[in-house]
Amino acid sequence: MTADQDPPDSPARSPRLGERPVRPELAPRPDPAPDIVTFDLVRSDPEVVALIEQANKSLGVLGYTEHGVRHVTLVSRIARNVLRYLGYDSEYQELASIAGYLHDVGNVISRYDHAYTSALLAHDILIRMGMPPTDVAIIMG
Repeated sequence: MTADQDPPDSPARSPRLGERPVRPELAPRPDPAPDIVTFDLVRSDPEVVALIEQANKSLGVLGYTEHGVRHVTLVSRIARNVLRYLGYDSEYQELASIAGYLHDVGNVISRYDHAYTSALLAHDILIRMGMPPTDVAIIMG
């Protein structure tokens, strides 16, 4: 056994300088994520549903008008239609639709700067769902 090897039945060694620690939460999932994360998948995701419902309730208490499913669905449709009108392909239209649907989820944390918190929440949701990071970055922007 060399100095770089762990003894048998020992816990994994701590990472050395310049090495990345092993993070079990980043290990491959037993159930592979879908190849394409669609608007319909995002809309039906339980976390997305819960965030939109709670954000709407929180804003209602503060006196804001409806910001629930009706609002985010309308924004989603408008975003898709704008990109269609501008001649973007169906993939970009789908990303715009998803971005429109998730644009207010940050209201669950705070109305102040909710665009930033929405982008961060959307990032985590979409990565969890298996969306490619390049598409997630487009949606966040």
